[in-house]
Amino acid sequence: VTSEGGAATSIISQGLAKLWANLQGVDTFGLTDSFNVTSATDHGTGDHTITMANDFAGVGQKSITLTVWNTADASSSNAATNAKGGCVANQLGGVGQQAGATRIATWVGSSSSADGVPGDLSALYLTGQGDLA
Repeated sequence: VTSEGGAATSIISQGLAKLWANLQGVDTFGLTDSFNVTSATDHGTGDHTITMANDFAGVGQKSITLTVWNTADASSSNAATNAKGGCVANQLGGVGQQAGATRIATWVGSSSSADGVPGDLSALYLTGQGDLA
């Protein structure tokens, strides 16, 4: 890879995002835009999978970064009260992660005294870094 100034920057190519995805989590679930993502699956409230076109080299060779945006006040009364703060997204534990897919859990209504509940968020943004297979 060569920079705009012409300097060799091959090490930067290892730091480039290998995938990114923008998901709509409420109303009609789905990808709004993506790179290196073939599909998004909705397994139920707050439970989604992103499947890649080109897999990472292995489960331990990827790092997925998630951020969320939420304006929806849906789900339980607890979530409706707290949905605009206390939104959490993480790689879902208890399921086998894969080199070519990432399962994600989203929660709303968390506070210092409550864990919150699974919830579909307005938007979910992911990037993935690591070595491709």
